Amino acid sequence: MRKQLDIESIRALMPDRPLAESDSETLRAWLADDPQIASHVPQQLCQLDPRDGNMVIYNASRAFRHHDIEEVRTVPEDDGDDCPICDGVETRVVDHAPLSEGFTFISQNLYPILYPCQHLSEELLDRPLYPDPERNGRSTYGMHLLQWTSSIHELDWHNMPLSDLEITVQRLALLEDKLLHTSEGYMPPCDMQENKFGHVSVIKNFGAPAGASLSHGHQQISFCNIMPQRSFHDWSFQRRHNRTFTNFLLSENPGVLTVADLGEAQLMVPYFMRRPLHMMLHLKRGGTGYLHELDQGQLRAMTAGIQLGVKLLRGAMPALNCVPAFNYAWHIGPGNDLYVEFFPITQAMGGFERMGMWICQQRPEDSAALLKSLIHRVS
Repeated sequence: MRKQLDIESIRALMPDRPLAESDSETLRAWLADDPQIASHVPQQLCQLDPRDGNMVIYNASRAFRHHDIEEVRTVPEDDGDDCPICDGVETRVVDHAPLSEGFTFISQNLYPILYPCQHLSEELLDRPLYPDPERNGRSTYGMHLLQWTSSIHELDWHNMPLSDLEITVQRLALLEDKLLHTSEGYMPPCDMQENKFGHVSVIKNFGAPAGASLSHGHQQISFCNIMPQRSFHDWSFQRRHNRTFTNFLLSENPGVLTVADLGEAQLMVPYFMRRPLHMMLHLKRGGTGYLHELDQGQLRAMTAGIQLGVKLLRGAMPALNCVPAFNYAWHIGPGNDLYVEFFPITQAMGGFERMGMWICQQRPEDSAALLKSLIHRVS
């Protein structure tokens, strides 16, 4: 019998109004009053590296997370016998939606890196992003949520129906829309040219080497007052070159590095591949920088592309004598065409890499050939 979470166990953790009828203020109040995270609230202060603006967020309680999966695991699946999610969600829930089997839902992270504080210090909010010569840091706030791909433990991106995965992306898009468009006065603007506020990031960690602390399939969502550096780099690229990074790569990346054409989207190995099997998934049509701006065809193509990318990494990494472990991230933000980047853990980080000199032990052409050779097996 498959291990899974019962829908009744999350009903008491849901707010009175569904996500579609809520706004950012309602969600903030609901999550800020969550008794389960009272002892895990972060410091709400980060330091910014003055060299590049990368932010370092501090929360000592995360060192005591007690649901860590094994550090090394030869088989990426488990039976869920010791899964805290299947045994019952601990934190408040903001959304759920039925799937063909079970349901998908979004809850607050028990050990959040961002907290939806209600009363903000004007002194902190008025500080510039950087430099910070007095080294006082900058206030960080917002939300740190988890989207559980399925309530059934064994189901995740590699083995769920595409129609179910589309629903999970649609729920992410709805949440993103609500957060960005109803947070004026609480969050800074995304960009002075857009009527959106705050910055949404969506990532997935799979496997302990990639930072996953739970084996039940999930995505992490942050809503932050500070723009992540990768989003800033995408924004800056567009300003420097008067074209988006996606537009550049679709025209400049060699055709031999295309892994799959998905109609509205294209999965590829970038010509500047930093690590074996590093991939990117780009929309072919420009003008879409956010999840909630995807039309149905684009959403389906991006969902299919992510699923294919996940399946290919799970199939290709053992061929390189690597345990399947990877991250992927949605690149969301202003001045950008939405895209997804896959970061497989196929090679250790060394000192040169930490100095910005990446040494890759496989050619991009060889990674692309390996990935393409597996498509017929994983489709």
